[in-house]
Amino acid sequence: MKLMVYSHDAFGLGNIRRMLTICEYLLRTLPNISILVVSGSPALHTLKLPEGLDYIKLPCLGRDTSGQLEARYLKSMPETLVRLRSHLILTAAAHFEPDVLLVDKKPQGLRNELKATLGYLRRHCPNTKRVLLLRDILDTPAATIQQWHKNNYYQLTQQQYDQVWV
Repeated sequence: MKLMVYSHDAFGLGNIRRMLTICEYLLRTLPNISILVVSGSPALHTLKLPEGLDYIKLPCLGRDTSGQLEARYLKSMPETLVRLRSHLILTAAAHFEPDVLLVDKKPQGLRNELKATLGYLRRHCPNTKRVLLLRDILDTPAATIQQWHKNNYYQLTQQQYDQVWV
């Protein structure tokens, strides 16, 4: 079984640590699983990774003092890096051909960088299960509901995902 894990991780270590804990559990409990993590975490290479897991490091994004998305290390516009990240994710999915795509928190990824990959998998790999993983508490209920309505996440989740895990 091949599992591809997406974790945008532009802002810290919390998301990637949680995803790696889940991956470690799956590696212990499912024989013959192979996991490819795709992440923008700037510290992923410093973490102890279990056997059976490898990763693709996406270019780092961060936030400036006003909260706007910016390139963290490369001298590039954030939109350019989002396009690059999107292409890298799509290429990884097309060649890895996962049985399951596990997406952390953002239904379309950071700045919609998963949109092309989700569409590709739906059209060309219809047997790939697409799973959205959410934390039990994202924010206050009112803030979460407002964000999900604003970003059309309810409809996107229904259209793009086979399951939602909490």
